[in-house]
Amino acid sequence: GAHFASNSSAQGIPLSVPYDVTPIGSSFSTGCLEPSPCDCLAMEVGVASGLFRLQALLPPLGPIFEYQVLDVDMYYVLAPNTFVFMVGSGNLTVDVVSGTLQMSLELSFDGAPPVLFETNGTIPTNSNFPEEFDFDLFHQIDSCLFDGIRIRAFARGRFIRGDVNEDGQLDLGDAINAIQVILPHVGIPTIPGCMQAVDANGDSLLNIADPIYLLIWLFQEGPPPGHPFPDCGTVLPPLEQNLGCEGSPSCV
Repeated sequence: GAHFASNSSAQGIPLSVPYDVTPIGSSFSTGCLEPSPCDCLAMEVGVASGLFRLQALLPPLGPIFEYQVLDVDMYYVLAPNTFVFMVGSGNLTVDVVSGTLQMSLELSFDGAPPVLFETNGTIPTNSNFPEEFDFDLFHQIDSCLFDGIRIRAFARGRFIRGDVNEDGQLDLGDAINAIQVILPHVGIPTIPGCMQAVDANGDSLLNIADPIYLLIWLFQEGPPPGHPFPDCGTVLPPLEQNLGCEGSPSCV
Protein backbone atom coordinates (compact mmCIF):
# COMPACT_ATOMS: atom_id res chain seq x y z
CA GLY A 1 0.00 0.00 0.00
CA ALA A 2 0.94 3.65 -0.19
CA HIS A 3 2.99 5.23 2.57
CA PHE A 4 2.10 8.82 3.42
CA ALA A 5 4.63 10.91 5.31
CA SER A 6 3.48 13.36 7.95
CA ASN A 7 3.96 16.93 6.76
CA SER A 8 2.10 20.13 6.08
CA SER A 9 -1.22 18.81 4.81
CA ALA A 10 -3.81 16.18 5.66
CA GLN A 11 -3.06 14.26 2.46
CA GLY A 12 0.56 13.62 3.41
CA ILE A 13 1.68 15.96 0.64
CA PRO A 14 2.21 19.73 0.69
CA LEU A 15 -0.53 21.65 -1.09
CA SER A 16 1.59 22.31 -4.16
CA VAL A 17 4.68 20.29 -5.10
CA PRO A 18 6.74 20.26 -8.31
CA TYR A 19 7.91 16.89 -9.64
CA ASP A 20 10.73 16.03 -12.00
CA VAL A 21 10.25 13.33 -14.62
CA THR A 22 13.49 11.40 -14.76
CA PRO A 23 14.83 10.16 -18.11
CA ILE A 24 15.85 6.97 -16.28
CA GLY A 25 12.78 4.76 -16.41
CA SER A 26 10.55 7.26 -18.25
CA SER A 27 9.77 6.71 -21.92
CA PHE A 28 7.31 7.31 -24.74
CA SER A 29 6.21 4.27 -26.73
CA THR A 30 3.78 3.26 -29.45
CA GLY A 31 2.41 -0.10 -30.58
CA CYS A 32 -0.36 -2.47 -29.49
CA LEU A 33 -2.30 -2.87 -26.29
CA GLU A 34 -2.20 -6.32 -24.71
CA PRO A 35 -3.98 -8.54 -25.57
CA SER A 36 -4.27 -7.28 -29.12
CA PRO A 37 -5.48 -8.76 -32.42
CA CYS A 38 -2.85 -6.67 -34.21
CA ASP A 39 0.29 -8.27 -35.52
CA CYS A 40 2.69 -5.65 -34.19
CA LEU A 41 4.91 -4.93 -31.23
CA ALA A 42 5.07 -2.04 -28.79
CA MET A 43 8.14 0.06 -29.53
CA GLU A 44 9.88 2.68 -27.44
CA VAL A 45 10.27 5.81 -29.56
CA GLY A 46 11.84 8.21 -27.08
CA VAL A 47 13.12 8.88 -23.58
CA ALA A 48 10.74 11.14 -21.67
CA SER A 49 11.87 14.00 -19.43
CA GLY A 50 10.37 17.16 -17.93
CA LEU A 51 8.27 18.27 -14.99
CA PHE A 52 4.77 18.79 -13.61
CA ARG A 53 3.16 20.01 -10.40
CA LEU A 54 0.54 18.48 -8.11
CA GLN A 55 -1.98 20.81 -6.48
CA ALA A 56 -3.98 19.15 -3.68
CA LEU A 57 -7.75 19.69 -3.70
CA LEU A 58 -9.50 20.20 -0.36
CA PRO A 59 -11.36 18.86 1.47
CA PRO A 60 -10.51 15.17 1.00
CA LEU A 61 -13.39 12.74 0.55
CA GLY A 62 -12.74 9.99 3.12
CA PRO A 63 -9.82 7.86 2.00
CA ILE A 64 -9.89 9.42 -1.49
CA PHE A 65 -7.55 12.34 -2.18
CA GLU A 66 -7.62 14.36 -5.37
CA TYR A 67 -5.00 16.53 -7.03
CA GLN A 68 -4.81 18.74 -10.05
CA VAL A 69 -1.85 18.00 -12.29
CA LEU A 70 -0.55 21.38 -13.45
CA ASP A 71 2.31 22.86 -15.46
CA VAL A 72 2.95 19.63 -17.36
CA ASP A 73 6.01 20.39 -19.47
CA MET A 74 7.67 17.27 -20.87
CA TYR A 75 9.44 16.15 -24.00
CA TYR A 76 10.82 13.01 -25.53
CA VAL A 77 13.81 12.61 -27.80
CA LEU A 78 12.57 11.30 -31.13
CA ALA A 79 16.03 11.26 -32.72
CA PRO A 80 19.39 12.88 -31.99
CA ASN A 81 18.73 16.61 -31.52
CA THR A 82 15.02 16.11 -32.30
CA PHE A 83 12.61 16.79 -29.44
CA VAL A 84 8.82 16.42 -29.29
CA PHE A 85 7.33 18.66 -26.60
CA MET A 86 4.29 17.74 -24.51
CA VAL A 87 2.41 20.34 -22.47
CA GLY A 88 -0.89 20.07 -20.63
CA SER A 89 -2.68 19.34 -17.38
CA GLY A 90 -4.87 16.72 -15.76
CA ASN A 91 -5.88 15.11 -12.49
CA LEU A 92 -4.72 12.44 -10.05
CA THR A 93 -6.84 10.43 -7.60
CA VAL A 94 -5.27 8.45 -4.75
CA ASP A 95 -7.03 5.84 -2.60
CA VAL A 96 -5.03 5.48 0.62
CA VAL A 97 -6.91 2.33 1.68
CA SER A 98 -6.21 0.26 -1.43
CA GLY A 99 -2.91 2.08 -2.08
CA THR A 100 -3.80 2.83 -5.70
CA LEU A 101 -3.75 5.88 -7.94
CA GLN A 102 -5.33 6.89 -11.22
CA MET A 103 -4.13 9.71 -13.45
CA SER A 104 -5.33 11.37 -16.64
CA LEU A 105 -3.52 14.02 -18.68
CA GLU A 106 -4.55 16.12 -21.66
CA LEU A 107 -1.38 16.65 -23.62
CA SER A 108 -0.67 18.82 -26.63
CA PHE A 109 2.24 17.71 -28.81
CA ASP A 110 4.15 20.60 -30.35
CA GLY A 111 1.05 22.81 -30.36
CA ALA A 112 -1.36 20.25 -31.85
CA PRO A 113 -4.87 19.79 -30.34
CA PRO A 114 -4.71 18.04 -26.93
CA VAL A 115 -4.95 14.26 -26.63
CA LEU A 116 -6.26 12.44 -23.55
CA PHE A 117 -3.87 10.01 -21.87
CA GLU A 118 -4.97 8.00 -18.85
CA THR A 119 -4.06 5.02 -16.73
CA ASN A 120 -5.91 1.80 -17.47
CA GLY A 121 -7.81 1.62 -14.21
CA THR A 122 -6.02 1.95 -10.90
CA ILE A 123 -2.41 0.88 -10.42
CA PRO A 124 -0.42 0.33 -7.22
CA THR A 125 1.63 3.19 -5.90
CA ASN A 126 5.12 2.49 -4.68
CA SER A 127 6.04 2.72 -1.01
CA ASN A 128 7.65 6.16 -1.35
CA PHE A 129 4.58 8.05 -2.53
CA PRO A 130 4.29 11.08 -2.48
CA GLU A 131 8.06 11.65 -2.64
CA GLU A 132 8.25 9.51 -5.75
CA PHE A 133 5.90 7.45 -7.86
CA ASP A 134 5.57 5.96 -11.31
CA PHE A 135 2.66 5.24 -13.64
CA ASP A 136 1.80 4.30 -17.20
CA LEU A 137 -0.57 6.35 -19.35
CA PHE A 138 -1.90 5.45 -22.78
CA HIS A 139 -3.95 6.98 -25.57
CA GLN A 140 -6.07 4.54 -27.55
CA ILE A 141 -5.75 5.32 -31.27
CA ASP A 142 -8.10 2.57 -32.53
CA SER A 143 -9.09 -0.95 -31.46
CA CYS A 144 -5.51 -1.99 -30.87
CA LEU A 145 -2.94 0.75 -31.50
CA PHE A 146 -1.83 3.07 -28.71
CA ASP A 147 0.63 5.72 -27.67
CA GLY A 148 1.92 5.27 -24.16
CA ILE A 149 3.96 7.26 -21.65
CA ARG A 150 5.79 5.64 -18.76
CA ILE A 151 6.65 8.26 -16.17
CA ARG A 152 8.95 7.99 -13.16
CA ALA A 153 8.50 11.11 -11.02
CA PHE A 154 10.41 12.51 -8.06
CA ALA A 155 9.39 15.45 -5.88
CA ARG A 156 11.80 18.35 -6.01
CA GLY A 157 13.68 19.14 -2.81
CA ARG A 158 11.99 21.52 -0.36
CA PHE A 159 14.03 24.22 1.38
CA ILE A 160 13.97 27.71 2.89
CA ARG A 161 15.93 30.28 0.92
CA GLY A 162 18.81 31.59 3.01
CA ASP A 163 18.64 28.79 5.60
CA VAL A 164 22.15 27.61 4.76
CA ASN A 165 22.73 25.62 7.97
CA GLU A 166 19.25 24.05 7.62
CA ASP A 167 18.05 24.66 11.18
CA GLY A 168 14.73 26.18 10.09
CA GLN A 169 15.59 29.81 10.87
CA LEU A 170 17.68 32.59 9.36
CA ASP A 171 20.35 34.26 11.47
CA LEU A 172 24.01 35.30 11.45
CA GLY A 173 25.08 31.64 11.37
CA ASP A 174 23.54 31.24 7.92
CA ALA A 175 25.48 34.20 6.51
CA ILE A 176 28.72 32.85 8.02
CA ASN A 177 28.12 29.37 6.60
CA ALA A 178 27.26 30.86 3.21
CA ILE A 179 30.62 32.66 3.19
CA GLN A 180 32.38 29.40 4.05
CA VAL A 181 30.55 27.53 1.27
CA ILE A 182 31.39 30.19 -1.31
CA LEU A 183 34.93 30.82 -0.02
CA PRO A 184 36.06 27.43 1.41
CA HIS A 185 39.48 28.76 2.46
CA VAL A 186 37.72 31.01 5.02
CA GLY A 187 36.64 28.06 7.16
CA ILE A 188 35.18 24.58 7.12
CA PRO A 189 31.65 24.89 5.78
CA THR A 190 28.66 22.73 6.53
CA ILE A 191 27.51 21.78 3.03
CA PRO A 192 23.70 21.98 2.85
CA GLY A 193 21.62 19.27 1.23
CA CYS A 194 20.05 21.99 -0.89
CA MET A 195 22.54 24.37 -2.49
CA GLN A 196 19.61 26.50 -3.63
CA ALA A 197 19.30 27.63 0.01
CA VAL A 198 22.68 29.38 -0.30
CA ASP A 199 21.36 31.48 -3.19
CA ALA A 200 19.87 34.10 -0.87
CA ASN A 201 19.30 36.72 -3.57
CA GLY A 202 17.73 34.24 -5.99
CA ASP A 203 19.87 35.04 -9.02
CA SER A 204 20.78 31.35 -9.63
CA LEU A 205 24.44 32.12 -8.86
CA LEU A 206 26.47 31.37 -5.75
CA ASN A 207 28.84 34.23 -4.90
CA ILE A 208 29.69 36.68 -2.16
CA ALA A 209 26.56 38.67 -2.99
CA ASP A 210 24.46 36.00 -1.28
CA PRO A 211 25.81 36.31 2.30
CA ILE A 212 25.93 40.10 1.84
CA TYR A 213 22.24 40.00 0.88
CA LEU A 214 21.49 38.02 4.06
CA LEU A 215 23.47 40.41 6.26
CA ILE A 216 21.71 43.47 4.81
CA TRP A 217 18.34 41.84 5.44
CA LEU A 218 19.28 40.76 8.97
CA PHE A 219 20.84 44.01 10.17
CA GLN A 220 19.87 46.84 7.81
CA GLU A 221 16.21 46.03 7.06
CA GLY A 222 16.99 45.11 3.48
CA PRO A 223 14.64 43.06 1.28
CA PRO A 224 13.98 39.50 2.52
CA PRO A 225 14.97 36.38 0.57
CA GLY A 226 12.59 35.44 -2.21
CA HIS A 227 10.46 32.33 -2.52
CA PRO A 228 10.62 29.92 -0.81
CA PHE A 229 10.71 32.04 2.35
CA PRO A 230 9.82 32.10 5.22
CA ASP A 231 8.17 28.69 4.79
CA CYS A 232 9.55 25.59 3.10
CA GLY A 233 8.95 25.34 -0.61
CA THR A 234 10.37 24.42 -3.99
CA VAL A 235 11.27 26.13 -7.25
CA LEU A 236 10.43 24.99 -10.74
CA PRO A 237 12.98 24.77 -13.56
CA PRO A 238 14.48 26.66 -15.26
CA LEU A 239 15.00 28.52 -11.96
CA GLU A 240 18.30 27.43 -10.40
CA GLN A 241 18.47 24.26 -12.47
CA ASN A 242 22.25 24.36 -12.07
CA LEU A 243 22.00 24.16 -8.26
CA GLY A 244 21.36 20.77 -6.67
CA CYS A 245 18.67 20.30 -4.06
CA GLU A 246 17.96 17.03 -2.29
CA GLY A 247 15.90 18.91 0.29
CA SER A 248 16.55 20.45 3.68
CA PRO A 249 16.19 18.37 6.89
CA SER A 250 14.19 21.22 8.40
CA CYS A 251 11.58 20.82 5.65
CA VAL A 252 10.89 17.11 6.04
